[in-house]
Amino acid sequence: MISEDIEYNKDIFLSELEASLREVNRKINMSKLENRKIGTISSEEALKDVVPIQWREDLFNDNE
Repeated sequence: MISEDIEYNKDIFLSELEASLREVNRKINMSKLENRKIGTISSEEALKDVVPIQWREDLFNDNE
């Protein structure tokens, strides 16, 4: 009984997974790639607006 339930749930999971993968596995639209602006920027330029995470102090002290 339990093994039948496990097999049934496994089959449902695999069916849903296959459906999801089919949806994700669409062909790449090459025209979008061909027409995009390509450029190289420095690490400094790429990271100029990055803001460090403001962690709460109690997370470091294991108070919560």
